[in-house]
Parts: sequence; C-alpha cells; structure tokens
Amino acid sequence: MFTTIDVVGLQRRGQDLYKHKEYKAAVEYFNIAISHTCNPSIELYDNRAATLLRLGDLPTALRDARRMIHAEKAQSMGYLRTGQVLQLMGKEEVALEIYKYGMQKVSVMDSNYKVLRSMHDKLVAKHSPPKLVDPLLLLPLEVVEIILSHLDFNTKVSLFRVSPQWSKLVKSMPELWKDLDLAQVKKSSGIKAVESCVKWSKGTIVRAIIRDHRYDSRKHNILRYLFRQCKNINYVDIRGSPAPSSILLDAIPFAISLKTLITSHEYDVCLTEAAQILATCKVLAHAEFNCVVVLGNAATWHEDLSRLRVLKLKASGAYDSHETAPRIHLLNLNALFEKAPHLVSLILQFWLSRRQRVEPSFAALEQLEVLDLSNYLFYTFPQLPPSLKSLKLSGNHLMNFTRPGRQNNLQNTNLINLTSLSLSGFDNLTISDLERLLEPGKGKLGKLAITNSTLGVTDKDTALHICHLMEAGYLAHVVDLDLSIRAVDDNVAELLAKSLPRLTTVSLAKSKVTGVGVKALVLKQGDALQHLYLQYCTSVSVDAVEFARSKGVNVIFTFPDNLKYGKRVRLRS
Repeated sequence: MFTTIDVVGLQRRGQDLYKHKEYKAAVEYFNIAISHTCNPSIELYDNRAATLLRLGDLPTALRDARRMIHAEKAQSMGYLRTGQVLQLMGKEEVALEIYKYGMQKVSVMDSNYKVLRSMHDKLVAKHSPPKLVDPLLLLPLEVVEIILSHLDFNTKVSLFRVSPQWSKLVKSMPELWKDLDLAQVKKSSGIKAVESCVKWSKGTIVRAIIRDHRYDSRKHNILRYLFRQCKNINYVDIRGSPAPSSILLDAIPFAISLKTLITSHEYDVCLTEAAQILATCKVLAHAEFNCVVVLGNAATWHEDLSRLRVLKLKASGAYDSHETAPRIHLLNLNALFEKAPHLVSLILQFWLSRRQRVEPSFAALEQLEVLDLSNYLFYTFPQLPPSLKSLKLSGNHLMNFTRPGRQNNLQNTNLINLTSLSLSGFDNLTISDLERLLEPGKGKLGKLAITNSTLGVTDKDTALHICHLMEAGYLAHVVDLDLSIRAVDDNVAELLAKSLPRLTTVSLAKSKVTGVGVKALVLKQGDALQHLYLQYCTSVSVDAVEFARSKGVNVIFTFPDNLKYGKRVRLRS
C-alpha cells in the first residue's frame, strides 16, 4: 500500500510526464495513484481526465469529470471539465446545461466562477441568432404604428429606454398618445408629465385617466390645462388622492367635448358641486361620482340635463350612524328627473330615506333600463318604470312588506322587460312579493340574485318557495343564478340541475348544499355550467370540489375546516 506521500509523488510524476507529452505513461501513474486512494481528490481526477483528452478517450474522460462533480458539487473544476468534454463530443446543448447548473451550485467567491460564467455566456452567444435586426428599420411606419397602438401607456413610455432612435420615433406618432393613462404610473404625475403627453399627441388626447391630481410648483391645474390644450377630450377618469374638488369645478367650463366623467371613491365631491358640474358641462352624457359628500345643502337642478344618460351618485361611507348618513331627500330626485328625463342608467348607493310626503318616483324616467339602489335605505317600495331591464335592491332592512301601505307601489309594478334582478338584505320578503315583481316578464329573467334574505319564517319555507319559483317557470331562462342564502340545500340544488338547463354561473355560498348537490349540478348541467361559487359551504367536501373541476367547472371554494375539524381555513380557487 502506498503512503499519502507516495500518492502525491505519483501524481507529480504523472504531471511531469504530461508536460513532456508522454500521455500514456502519465495515465498509468494517475491510475495507480487513484487506485491506492480511498477518496481521490478532484485534482487527481482532473489530471487524468485532461490526459485522456489528449489520448482522445472522451467517454472515459467524461466519467472522470462527472466523478469530480459528484465529489465536490460546490467546486467549479468539475463543471468546467465536464463542459469541455461535452463540447469536444459535439454535445454543446448538454454542456450549456452543465454550465448553467454549475452557476447555481458554485459560490461567486470561487476563484473560477468567472471562468464558468464566461464559458456559459460564450455558448449562449454562439447559439443565439447571428444578428439582431431592429424591426423598426424593416417595417413600414404605418405597420409599426398599428403594432405599437396595441400597447398600454406604460409600455409605450418604456420604449423610450430601448434606444434614442426608438424614443424619437415613438414620440413622433401622435396617434399613440391619444389615450393618456397615468393610473399605473408609480410616481405622482405632475404638470410636466402631462405637458409632455400633450406635446407628443399634438393636442389630440381624447381620453385621460389621472392619478394623484394635484398642483405642481407652478400652481397649474392639470385638468384645466388638459381641457384647454386638448379640445376633443371626451373621457376623464380621476383616481387617487386628489386636490380639492373645487379644482374640477374650475376646469369643467373648458371641457367643451367631455361626454364621460368618473371620479373615484377617494375623490370627494360635494353634492352641490356635483350638481354644478352636471349643469356646466353641456355635452356630458355619463357621470359617475363615487364619493359624494353631503354638507347639509340640498342639490338644486335648474339647467336642462336631457343629454344625461348615465348617472351614479354614491354617498361617502364616512358616517357613524343612520342619524348622520346622507339623506335621500337632499338629492331632490323628482326635480332631477324632470331635468334629466332620458336617463338610461341610474345608480344611487348608500343613501338613507326618511318619511316624507312626496316619495321620489322613478317611474317618471320612461327610458330607464338600469336602476341600482344598493344600500339605499327606504321605507316604502319605490315606484318603478316598466322600461327597467336591470334592478338591484340591497341593504333595505327598513322595508317591512307586512305593514299596510308599504306594498302599494309593488302591487302596481309592471316590469315586463326585466332580465336581471338582485335582492339582498330583505328580512320580510314573501314569495307573493317576489312573484309580483317577476310575473309581468315571466320567463324573461336571465340573471337572478337573492342573497342575505328570507322568503319565509323558516329555512324550509324559503327553500320551498325557491323551488316553487323554478317549478312555476319564473326562472326558465336564467343563466346566472346567485342563491347565497342558508336555506338552500341539496333538494334545491338537484331541482336547479333538473329545471334550469341554461345555467352557466351558479353561486350557492353560505348554503347547506353538500357534495350530493354539487355533483347533481355538474352531471346534469353537462358542459353548460362554467362557474360554481361555494364560499363558506361547510358541508361540501374537497372531493366534490375536485370532481367538479375535473369536469371543467371553475370552482371558487372557501372551506372552513375549523368549523368541523379544528383546522385553519383554506382557500381553493
């Protein structure tokens, strides 16, 4: 048995023979050294692999190189030798993967890490296209403009950093800058950014989304600047933390072409200022105010608003109780309806009614198709026009259908065109009340949502009444159904599957439905069912959800394990 000193001596003797190009003799010494060592060093394997390469024995050299990697994965030497052998064998793609793998395992502090990275980069460059061609130099400008027009605003701006030529070309195409979208810009957008966009568009901006609307150092009103420089701007959406709404009121007189105005839930607009904006902007047809602040003064409607088609007034939610909540009478709706008789869509949210002699009559709007009274708290059922196609009533716990006089308007309702109905928060709704709403347009309903409501004294009564609606044909054409109420069970789900073949979207959140009902819906609906919502259905198993998904149904499922098994809530989507 050779000693350690003898092995080192054998290795040095083999290295000397290698230098004198006596490769066969050198291999013999390396073989002897390796055979008399329990754990040969990677340097010894590397010496023999290098010698074998000189003799043309590539397979054996590859085996030694791989032994080096196996022995020391954190050393670059094995990856370099393996990559070299693979390249000589014509397996450059495998060599590239070895280099890539080695860069993941080897520390950047390794003395040969840069060499490893260099070999990797050389192979990548070798297998890349021989020459990169700038598409802007080959394509006609008209085609380039069409392609770039499909990019969003931020991506267009990022093209400036590609090259000076790209920056100059993109800025020279006014059509690309007609839509000003600062919603996704990370930093606040001052007047300088807006001025640049106006310059690139040559004053042809027609649509603008503004975020963080505020003054800059020169005290310029961004909106006023936009309206004065771009006469054809017809769409403005204001988002983020703004300056006072008086700035918007100051800019509106210059908006001679503005047809759509949307302010976000973060942009406070006083009710009286909203009325002034509607009166001042003569061509405004679509207005959404998502945070209306009431300071005590009622809105006045003196100007003609016959061009108005869509109006949304959402009261600010910053109120402590019903006593301080904005009152509906401050909207002066009957006066508004006289001035805006052609409204097609009306959304009034988070307004509290009070007992008043003259209730607002929505029936005065003969062209109204969409009415959303979410969290619009009223005592008497509203008067509705027969033109309605979509009706949403929610959060109306003040309504008590059992009291005389509360149902007078409901009994006279004739919704012959109704295709979408959403009811939420009714504690005293009866099946006869619901039938009165649905009877005139029986069979036309395409979307129905009954959530957080009851149709009877007990859950069993509610379930029976829902079944009655299906059996009576009221829901024959429904494709989107939301029954997020506790009373729904497997019997209701099975009848849904049997009676409503057109269903594509079903929500049974918070219900008593089990896997039996889920499987009945999936099997009997076939390919029609696309979306199934089962949030907080405590009796539905994961197996039933996976079964539905295996049939191509998109299932949104929140499974509260802690209710039955004491585990955490898991969300599966």
